[in-house]
Amino acid sequence: TGFGFGFRNIIVSPNGQIGLIPDTEGPMLTIVDIDVNGTVTFRDTIQFGQDPFVIGPHSITFTKDGATVYLLIEGTDLGMLNIDASNNVTDSGLRVPNVGPDGFPPHSIAIVEDSQRVLVRKHDAVTVIDQNTNTIIGTIPVPGTGGIAPNGNFCP
Repeated sequence: TGFGFGFRNIIVSPNGQIGLIPDTEGPMLTIVDIDVNGTVTFRDTIQFGQDPFVIGPHSITFTKDGATVYLLIEGTDLGMLNIDASNNVTDSGLRVPNVGPDGFPPHSIAIVEDSQRVLVRKHDAVTVIDQNTNTIIGTIPVPGTGGIAPNGNFCP
C-alpha cells in the first residue's frame, strides 16, 4: 500500500492539493493527493535510504509559496524537497548535516519567511539555518527545554 508504521501527522501544502505523511519509524515519506472535493488518494512514497531502522522524516514545513519543503530526516539531518507547478514532489538530495549535533535528534522545524531562515528545535537549543546557502549560521541555547545538567541530572 505504500504506508509505513510510524505515521503521526499529515502536513498539507499551502494550495491544499498535496499531503505529506512522515513515517517516523522508517526512512519513508508518503505523498497523497487532495482534490477539490476533499478526496484523498495515495500517490507515491519517497525513500530516504534502505535501512528500515533509520529514523525517518520527523517534522516537515512548507515554504509560503509551496515550492519547497524542509524536513528533518535520519535523526540529525535537514533535507529539502522540491514541488513543481504540476505538484510533482522530488527529493532535491540536499542535506544539511548535524542540525542536532549533540546526539539528540531535533524535534521540530519552522520557516521564518521574511528573514529566509529555517529554525530547528532540539532538546536544548534552536539551530538557525540560512535558506539561501543552506548552512547553519547559529545555535541559540534555550534553557528549560530539557537536557543534561552539568551535575549529570536530567532537566525536564
